[in-house]
Amino acid sequence: MSNEWMEAESRYERARQLSESQRWDEALAELNAAIQMNPNNGIWHGNLAYILDQLQRYGEAIEAYREALHIDPTDREALIGLAVDLARVQRCGEALQTLERLAAEHPDYEPAYCHRIYLYAQLGQHDKAEEMFYLAQQLDERCPHCFLHMGGSLLVRGQYGRAIYCLEQALSLCPTLPDARRQIAAAYRAQGNLSRAKRYYLAELRCQIEDLDVLADLAEACVESGDPQGAGARYRLLTELDPKRTDGWVALGRLALEKGTLSEALKYLQKAVACDPSFPGLQLQLGEICLRQGRLEAAASHLGLATRQDPDDVRVLMALGNCLLEQRKTQAAEERFRRLLELAPDLPGPLHNLAVCCYLQGRYEEGIALCLRALELKGDYLMAMEKLALGCIHVGRLSEGRRWIRRARKLDPHHAGL
Repeated sequence: MSNEWMEAESRYERARQLSESQRWDEALAELNAAIQMNPNNGIWHGNLAYILDQLQRYGEAIEAYREALHIDPTDREALIGLAVDLARVQRCGEALQTLERLAAEHPDYEPAYCHRIYLYAQLGQHDKAEEMFYLAQQLDERCPHCFLHMGGSLLVRGQYGRAIYCLEQALSLCPTLPDARRQIAAAYRAQGNLSRAKRYYLAELRCQIEDLDVLADLAEACVESGDPQGAGARYRLLTELDPKRTDGWVALGRLALEKGTLSEALKYLQKAVACDPSFPGLQLQLGEICLRQGRLEAAASHLGLATRQDPDDVRVLMALGNCLLEQRKTQAAEERFRRLLELAPDLPGPLHNLAVCCYLQGRYEEGIALCLRALELKGDYLMAMEKLALGCIHVGRLSEGRRWIRRARKLDPHHAGL
């Protein structure tokens, strides 16, 4: 028995050394072996939970913390670890109960209050979060995590100045604190101070070089500040570091579209499809590109997939209606435009396109009425004027048709159709 005990101790020590070298999988194997030989050591179960946390296996870590607490119900570190992992898997109610138990048993233990700031903020109970902040401050006014969590709560509420103050306080207490600079950047970005936001995103990246979400945020801030080259460089780096980042490929496709380089946009979006064909808006963008390229069958296929994702998306209905109209599937196009107008009756574009459907089916008076409705919504809508003039001429209302032509030519004297 003593030999087995010594073997367990040896393997635990080996696991500890491997953990220090961040060789987590090997450390996990050694510690599991040690626990099999001696399952009654609460500290070992707590260390097992810590290793599982590093591997982001939070469900298993929760069970390991529970086992540690079964052996030693007074283990404060295990209670904190359990609460943090419960929060990570969105079991915030259970996490709160755990911390309330900890505070009841140890009312002077500051972490029991600090972590509840975060949890109450996650639950949208910001007044309770603020109450926990002031209770925690009475116990330790220099806890950086309290300021970090309070800053996050204020950020969500749109109190950007106060959020920045708290987050700067957190950094003054712990300059390497993860996520503080990112949240400050988000606050400045929300205030429209994009140059300062970008500086903080860059500072966060220097501290957390592997955090690709920060890189994506920086790229978005570049887009918002009118720097497509800077945005493109960051998105390309994002997709190089993680080729499965669908959002990066989609963003590169959007930037290429804005430049008018359809083939380049298509290349990026096809890479996005390979990662996640159901990514929101992706099938719509592909359909719109194919439509602009005149590839109507491909466009219809992508837009059909987009409608299955969201049958009532106004932009999808408009694109699909236009595609069907190009294919001379007039009745099917009409159905899409009518549905679109049920959802958004004040859009002049679908009214004009529905008028075209009516004309193609010989219903000129109905088409004329639709053009007039479009012009009520947008008085300088040149295409609606042109179609209105055509409709009037077709039904023999020549003077009215000429009047609309004159009005349209005032807007664009060189319009070829007029």
